Amino acid sequence: MKKMISILLTVCLLLTGCTAGVPTQTPENSTAVTQSTPQESTPAPEQTNGAESAATDSAEVPADPTAPADAFDTSAVTAVAVTDGIQYTFAALPQTAADITALLEVLPRTDAHNVAALFHTALVRYINSPADGTAMIDVLRGPQPMSDTDKDFMKERFSDKKYLPRAYFEGAEPGNEYQPAEPWTLIIYDDPVAPPEGYHYVNVTTAGADSPRRIVTRLKDGEHYLWEYNGTLLSIRLPASEDPWA
Repeated sequence: MKKMISILLTVCLLLTGCTAGVPTQTPENSTAVTQSTPQESTPAPEQTNGAESAATDSAEVPADPTAPADAFDTSAVTAVAVTDGIQYTFAALPQTAADITALLEVLPRTDAHNVAALFHTALVRYINSPADGTAMIDVLRGPQPMSDTDKDFMKERFSDKKYLPRAYFEGAEPGNEYQPAEPWTLIIYDDPVAPPEGYHYVNVTTAGADSPRRIVTRLKDGEHYLWEYNGTLLSIRLPASEDPWA
């Protein structure tokens, strides 16, 4: 009996030693679960709306301080040759001395007709803004701007004849208060009288007078400058609303 118990104890010890020496294996079909360490996330770059980006780019471009706010469109004025003169059509009229300067680039001083036509647009402007009208005339006069006497005379002539500058444009007549037809059109005619050397004559007509009115330019280095124009400031027939005999 004792011998049998000893044998059983020996067998148990042998079995226990073998089990302890066998490494524990993970079954092949088991999945090991691992916990990853959280990583610090990098914030995505801030996206800019396309319109905002364009506005930013635009704002970065400096404005040209020398550029005029509203440059005159010189294509609004056309000039074509007609019998004994040149016809000018104005889809828009110049309003400032800068406008006259711009127009002189396309209607150069080399032709006296151009200077006379632009002078009449300056007279129209003078009615609403004597300062602008005077500045425009001074550009056309070139080296000899208007004197105080010239300014006083023009002021006196237009004080009660605000219709006078319009009277030389086509379609203007006493019966319609000298309102020109649209678009405003002006014909500067050749003057058949030979001028003195260094000067040039051109004419304008109006339904308010029986004879043409002369404009004189003076030549310098092949260019024409406004010289004498008092004939265009003389009285004409009254518009119907002011004529008691109409």
